Amino acid sequence: MPKPGDVLAGRFHISRQIGQGGLAQVFEAEQLDLGRRVVIKTLRQPFAKDPVLLTRFRREARAAACIHHPNVTSVSALYEPPGEPPFLVMDLVDGETLHDAFRVSGPMDAQRLIPILMQLLDGLAAAHARGIVHRDLKPRNVMLTRTASIEDFVHIVDFGVAAVLHPTDGPLTVRGEMIGTPGYMAPEQVTGEPVTPSSDLFAVGVIAYLGLCGRLPFGGGTAGERLIALHYREAPPLTELRPDLDPALAAIVHRALEKDGGRRFTSANEMARALRRWSLSRRGAYNHPRRPRRCHPPGSRPLRDPRRARRSRWSSRWRSRHPSRSRSASPPCSC
Repeated sequence: MPKPGDVLAGRFHISRQIGQGGLAQVFEAEQLDLGRRVVIKTLRQPFAKDPVLLTRFRREARAAACIHHPNVTSVSALYEPPGEPPFLVMDLVDGETLHDAFRVSGPMDAQRLIPILMQLLDGLAAAHARGIVHRDLKPRNVMLTRTASIEDFVHIVDFGVAAVLHPTDGPLTVRGEMIGTPGYMAPEQVTGEPVTPSSDLFAVGVIAYLGLCGRLPFGGGTAGERLIALHYREAPPLTELRPDLDPALAAIVHRALEKDGGRRFTSANEMARALRRWSLSRRGAYNHPRRPRRCHPPGSRPLRDPRRARRSRWSSRWRSRHPSRSRSASPPCSC
């Protein structure tokens, strides 16, 4: 099993472990030939020899490498060195996770959260267009960095349990297999039903709910309690937990949290458009007030347009020279 100090494939010196899951471990490493810092994700030793898991690992690496989007951290290489566990190489993102941002800020202001969600949806739309569903979207898998023009630039990381919607070599996920993180999983993931892009949109709804009110919609102290809450309880209305929240925004979040996938948004782009319309309406982009009348100080006369003044003088001279043809001339008396 790899550990800090090891060198994988003769090129990647492991610096430290930064995460682990049931199937894999994640390390920060230095690529020795280029001198750059990268992220290494390896299969844990007991699973590296499982042919089904190994095939899935390869497939998901190829799928993730096909996503080209600024908000998605894609896979740059797959290594299977002899005598070592297979591993993926990804770019290292220096920033904080959305989980850390929520922990620091508490309930987040909607004007900050909505741009984060829209970038998240843009990245998911690119993945879904490639037939890839993330399946494990949560605040820890969303990194935030800062650029010269964007305060919170989103990077979606860890497509390690991604699902390929239309694999060419047959399905590898066993029906009834539950993959994901309780609290963020859509109901169809819990029951082992086939996942769809709307499964990721459910997770976006959970992230939005958590960011706006500081708690999960289907919470609990343990993973089991969260799964029970997902099946038997409804998410408390956001407007009750946060009365200052616009009901229109709450309605968008609750639509993403529908337990029936057919009642959620049909795509990440559709949900992003709904959030964009709400954001624009809050800034007054859809309000078209009447042009205000010019106000003049008491006792002053408004400035006249010089061109209008010249036309008025010309009209007065013309009427004085042609009284019979003037519009203002009185009609002849009939008496």
